[in-house]
Amino acid sequence: MDSGNIFYIVISIDVDEDNYDRITENEKKAVQWLGAEKGIPLILKKLGKYRDSNNNEIKYTWFVRCDKRLEILYGRGDYLLHKHIDILRERYNLNDEIAWHAHLYDHDINILNDENQLIINMQEFYKLFKSYGLHQGSSRIGRSYCSNLIMKTLYKLGIKVDSTAMPGRKRNDEINKFDWETTPSHPYYPSKTDYRIPGKNHFRILEVPFSMIETMTSYDKKPINRYMNLSFKNSIVKKSLSSFITYNNLLITVLHPSELILKKEHPILSFNIDDVKKNIELIFNQCEKCGKKVNFIIMHELRQLPVSGVTNGSI
Repeated sequence: MDSGNIFYIVISIDVDEDNYDRITENEKKAVQWLGAEKGIPLILKKLGKYRDSNNNEIKYTWFVRCDKRLEILYGRGDYLLHKHIDILRERYNLNDEIAWHAHLYDHDINILNDENQLIINMQEFYKLFKSYGLHQGSSRIGRSYCSNLIMKTLYKLGIKVDSTAMPGRKRNDEINKFDWETTPSHPYYPSKTDYRIPGKNHFRILEVPFSMIETMTSYDKKPINRYMNLSFKNSIVKKSLSSFITYNNLLITVLHPSELILKKEHPILSFNIDDVKKNIELIFNQCEKCGKKVNFIIMHELRQLPVSGVTNGSI
């Protein structure tokens, strides 16, 4: 299959709590889910007009939280699945993907010192997530945290595609601890000795990195590669996103529903559905200039597509 003139897009939605990007108090009252309650319907309404080259509507990959954090807050790790099961089943029946999203250490960064407990939590909450019968084999670990043991656990759990990697980025501070500094930008099978890179002796799980684009905000000392968030201000990402489309055939995007509901001022996040639409339209326009056909796909379909030199291989 020649994919040279096809531009594949995965539009992934991380269904996180509002203000997911900062640590809040553990009390239930400090956590809100306006994004899940109002943002999801808004996304479906405002982006419903877009069609790819096959006249297909956008197919979304919904990364839905199911983890220890939710159990602590609400008494059940499947709180979001339980509360929004009707819309999630509806989207699943319309060929969207419902994927597992787990934050392993939010609000308790000390747990990183006990990786065995993290693994126990993963086993428990993935089993709970899977019990809903909506899962097709994809996962994403919150805050891009990973390790060799976590990758091995994902494989043992039966995950076929993971999308956690943030290639070229590394952070170690009071909120984020991750290391993908040596990771390639294309999908790969992770080495059993180093989850960040491909290897001949690899896990039979396809790691699909976020698509990174160069950005420069008011607080950056120099341009920084960030994952392509569709709610980024179009004026900031226009040039680098256009360049990315010209030289690549696969775009992994992310969006948090709360970014369309909350009213905030931010150096790079627009908090405005209009910028999301502008970015999608930029993708279509740039593909037309490059003679590429736009195809909306969901995450697990990447196992069958020859993108960036990776095929379905041995999975």
